[in-house]
Amino acid sequence: MAQPTIEYRDVAEVKPRADGATDGFEGYAATFMRADSYGTAFAPKAFKRSLSQRRDRIPLLYQHNPDWAIGAPTVLREDDTGLYHDSTVIDDGAEGSVALKRLRGGVPFGMSFGFQTLKDRSSTGSDSIDVTQTPGFEPADVRVITEVKLWEISLVTFPANEAATITSVRSEIEIDALASVLEELRAGTLTEGRRALLREIVAAWQDAPGPESIATPPTASAARRDRDRQIAIVMATTRWGHLLKDVA
Repeated sequence: MAQPTIEYRDVAEVKPRADGATDGFEGYAATFMRADSYGTAFAPKAFKRSLSQRRDRIPLLYQHNPDWAIGAPTVLREDDTGLYHDSTVIDDGAEGSVALKRLRGGVPFGMSFGFQTLKDRSSTGSDSIDVTQTPGFEPADVRVITEVKLWEISLVTFPANEAATITSVRSEIEIDALASVLEELRAGTLTEGRRALLREIVAAWQDAPGPESIATPPTASAARRDRDRQIAIVMATTRWGHLLKDVA
């Protein structure tokens, strides 16, 4: 059975609970008719069926990681503004505790949510779409999402687009580091510290899970970044692979 393609959107900053409780936070997991950087906006009632069918099965995740379910929304409903939530974080000694400590310490987290688009349409002249957060977009350019299947809401450090940029930069650094240390290995100038770095890079990729073990397929951009990185590593190890036996 094919895995669903899950999209992500980012919303406003996390807010402390109005009643002063410190075991969670509240706010909006989505806002209606506000254009985002993807050129889409969510229509009122877009979450209606999903809430009717899945409300009690929507987890609160940490960093969109399905293995880090840190709590659940105790309130999850649509109002005139968007999809409102009041979420409790479980102080479980694991990721929930980490998230709570950072929330209480003032870490500037944001909110995001994962979903599947079930129905969408072109915008019309009768749509009142807020494009103030998306310079360059006109209301007529926006695709209106009218029904979704909501999978999760997430506490995140970075919005999805910023996280993608960080991942891309990290990938490029790994490629550059691998090429550099292999050149030094070939030249016989590799220090013990750099040899340890090479061991870490090689071990990380040897231990990386295969596609069949990944629960949620990566987005197209993430898959492309991983493929580019793998190609670079294969090219480097093909060129200098005979030297890697000296690393073990």
